[in-house]
Amino acid sequence: MSVMTTAGAQAEDQQSLRKKLKTLMSRYNVGSRFANIPLQKASILLPVVIKEGRLHTILTVRSMKLSVMPGQVCFPGGRQDPGDQDYVETALRESREEIGLCPNQVEVIGNFVPCISMPPAVYVVTPVVGIVEDTFQPTSNPKEVTDVLCIPLEFFLSRDHCTVVVCMSEQ
Repeated sequence: MSVMTTAGAQAEDQQSLRKKLKTLMSRYNVGSRFANIPLQKASILLPVVIKEGRLHTILTVRSMKLSVMPGQVCFPGGRQDPGDQDYVETALRESREEIGLCPNQVEVIGNFVPCISMPPAVYVVTPVVGIVEDTFQPTSNPKEVTDVLCIPLEFFLSRDHCTVVVCMSEQ
């Protein structure tokens, strides 16, 4: 009987998490079902990184020099260029431009239902989910991004970090 090394155990844990994430995503993946909505298109990448047995996501802080949404914390992404074939290509191109993430470092596992952005610019925004290699080192484009954050998903799931806001319609 062989003794599994720590590195071997970590690789096995990472593969197990990767498989669970793909299975979960397969339940929610909408494919191209909403691709024909007649509005301008945009995509964001929801990058998931598996580090030390935990799921993390990568977020960016938009440059204060940008005219749209300066300083906001968001996922990498943007509007579709005429040369982009689909929402996946848009999300990967924008991620490369903003944080230096090469498409070959991402395994796209699906996409969620798109949302419609708020005016003045109205877009159909498709969230694309991808597993990013844990060796990825971001290189932010200072014209677009001031910081790149890698945050454990547990942070967003903890009640310690959430505030419930109740919106009541006016009568």
